[in-house]
Amino acid sequence: MRVVIIGQGWLAAEVLKKVNKLDDVQVIAISPEKRNDRFENLANGLGVMVIAALEELPECDVVLAAHCHRFVSKAIRSKATHDVLAYHPSLLPRHRGKDAIHWTLAMKDPIAGGTVYKMDDGADTGEIIIQDWCHVAADETPQLLWRRVLALWVFTC
Repeated sequence: MRVVIIGQGWLAAEVLKKVNKLDDVQVIAISPEKRNDRFENLANGLGVMVIAALEELPECDVVLAAHCHRFVSKAIRSKATHDVLAYHPSLLPRHRGKDAIHWTLAMKDPIAGGTVYKMDDGADTGEIIIQDWCHVAADETPQLLWRRVLALWVFTC
């Protein structure tokens, strides 16, 4: 399976590490949102092609979006035979958008969770593939909730 990963930072780097170890999977390219971050540096170290513009992505079997805040158009999504799969740190459709964990806590939600979904033209509106949830502790901060469970959950699905 030929995979492209788009995104940024720690999560994208961790997804690249995990996917790169899978048998019968080849990461053929990445597209970082931020230049020279840990994701791009890891890709360079692994010899994975780095592409700045999404429009230049090669045809592939699947695109994985890890901490991706860019709009991925239908033309870009069509380059992946099996869609663009993204992870969002909320129980979609609740708390779409960039500040999902902050909104989870601001709304005093007793549970939080993560969602893997197929990207479409909306903001975090695509078909849900899988979700899982966790309790929110009374003293939780966005950073604690992310580190305690939401950042790790994506690797268990």
